[in-house]
Amino acid sequence: MQTKRIVIVNKFRFTTFLSVTLLLLTLLINGLLNIVVAQENTYEDYYKVFVREGDTIWEIAHDHNPYGEDVRKIVYEIEKMNNLESQYIRPGDIIKVPRN
Repeated sequence: MQTKRIVIVNKFRFTTFLSVTLLLLTLLINGLLNIVVAQENTYEDYYKVFVREGDTIWEIAHDHNPYGEDVRKIVYEIEKMNNLESQYIRPGDIIKVPRN
């Protein structure tokens, strides 16, 4: 069985095609990611809470949970609203907490 060989006739055109294709894919992916991030972070109603010494996200979530929702959900929302990569917060931080 014979295999077909691909021959690049014009290297400049091929390189240009690959460059433009990669650029467009990169722009498309970045645009889609920015749209997703913008949609996720559109919280209109929130409290601003000043973090004091000894405060944790879990305590803040528990204190701002008047309807008795699952605290894990509120902790997740706080992390998402504030673009936190971990649950570590420092005294002096001001974080957004969703209103229920």
